[in-house]
Amino acid sequence: MDYLGQQKAERIFQVIITICAVVGFVLGYKEQRFSYTVYCTLGGFFVSCLIILFPWPTFRVRKDLVWRKVLATDAKDGDTSTGQKSKKN
Repeated sequence: MDYLGQQKAERIFQVIITICAVVGFVLGYKEQRFSYTVYCTLGGFFVSCLIILFPWPTFRVRKDLVWRKVLATDAKDGDTSTGQKSKKN
């Protein structure tokens, strides 16, 4: 799963949890049972876990990442982080 797939999975998780929480709240308020709210929210959590925890092919976006070019290394110290020679004590 790449970064875009992770973003997609996170969005799906948020949408499912939000919808189930709202439905659970309305149902719990209507019936005056807080347990309905909790059960509906937990049910949404488990459903969303079943959907997003596995690396399904739909989460593999296959978009190429643009990587930074490798900096030239100094033959003496091999410091690639700044491109400058490091001072030796």
